[in-house]
Amino acid sequence: RFPVFDLSDAANDKFLEVFARKKFKYVYGYTNSIVLFCRYLLRKEIVLNTVCPSIRCVMVTSEMCTPDDKLLIEKATGVPCVIEYGASEFGIIAYQKPNGFLKISEELIYVETNSKDEIWITSLFNKAFPFVKYNIADRGKLLTNELNELGISELMGRSDDTILLPDGRQAAGLTMYYCSRKILESFTS
Repeated sequence: RFPVFDLSDAANDKFLEVFARKKFKYVYGYTNSIVLFCRYLLRKEIVLNTVCPSIRCVMVTSEMCTPDDKLLIEKATGVPCVIEYGASEFGIIAYQKPNGFLKISEELIYVETNSKDEIWITSLFNKAFPFVKYNIADRGKLLTNELNELGISELMGRSDDTILLPDGRQAAGLTMYYCSRKILESFTS
C-alpha cells in the first residue's frame, strides 16, 4: 500500500528499492497515489514488472480511475490494472470483473440512481449507523449484464488532486482531510 503523505521522487525512489527486493504479487492503493508513482516510473523510463517480475496486477481504489489513468498505470507497471469502486462509508461498492464489467456488490448494498444519474446507496448490514438512500456524490448509469448481475457504467465522481508542500514533497489531496480532522479532534478532546 502506498502512503498518501509523501509522494515525492525521493519517496518513490525508496518504493522502487522495495519493489526490487521483495516479491510482491499485486499493488493496492488509492488511484491518485498509484498514478503519481506511475508518472514517476515513466519519467525514469522504468516498467515496474522489469524491476519486480512477481507483480501480477495493480488494484486501484477510492478515487476515480479514468480510462487514461488506467492506460498510464498499465504502461508504467506492465501488468493489468483492476478497478475497485468504493467509499469509506460502505466499503466496496463495485469491482471490475475480468471482462471489464464493473459489478455492484449487491450482497452488501442496494444501489439506485435518480433522473440526474446521481448514485444513492443503502447499506444492508450496517446496524450501528445505517445509511438509507445516501447520496454518494458520484454519478453513473446502472445496467445488467448477460448473467443478470447489476453493474455500473459511465461512472463519474471523486477524484483527488495533488498538493505540493513547501519542502517540495507531493502528497495526495486527501491529506488535507487527515490534517484537518487531526486539528479538529485536538480541540474536542
